[in-house]
Amino acid sequence: MKVGASIQMRQQFAKIGIESEPGRYEIKQPRPNFEMNTKHPKLVATYHRGELTIDSTRAREAFGKGNVFQFTRLMAQEGQRLALEGIGRRVDEGNRMKAIHTGQNAIADIAYDSVFRDFKINYEGPFTPDPVDVTYTAVEPDMQFEPGSVSVQSSPNPPQIQYHVGKVRVYLQQKASLEITPPVIDQTV
Repeated sequence: MKVGASIQMRQQFAKIGIESEPGRYEIKQPRPNFEMNTKHPKLVATYHRGELTIDSTRAREAFGKGNVFQFTRLMAQEGQRLALEGIGRRVDEGNRMKAIHTGQNAIADIAYDSVFRDFKINYEGPFTPDPVDVTYTAVEPDMQFEPGSVSVQSSPNPPQIQYHVGKVRVYLQQKASLEITPPVIDQTV
């Protein structure tokens, strides 16, 4: 008989499997509500007419023989003469501006001439150079100002937060086992 055989043992450990899905946040931030109102400023101006006073007594006295009607006729004739001279002057100025090929700066020359032009009115008769007294009294306008304003209203909206729960799954991937193999016993009798 053979004795001395050994027992064989094979062990396999258990294995645990874990699957996990992490949780996640979903955050949305709506824009704030914003309202702006504007009141425009206002300026109210009231203008009053000034007072114009014309005294032509000295002019009538200077004529001596004439009256207002004769003086008016004389002024109308002088006005017609000056108007015709003005029309002729405008034609000449137009022709100067038309002639751009000459290379002259016609607009500047015309402006310079018009500044220093002397209008001579022919007053016939023995009277003073300034026989009419003209006075003007200006009246200042009434000004009232209403200031404007801007009002701003803002209200923030809270964030919208959602949490999605994660998952954890634990399972047995491999069972534990123990395998015992006894020795072969050979008995003969």
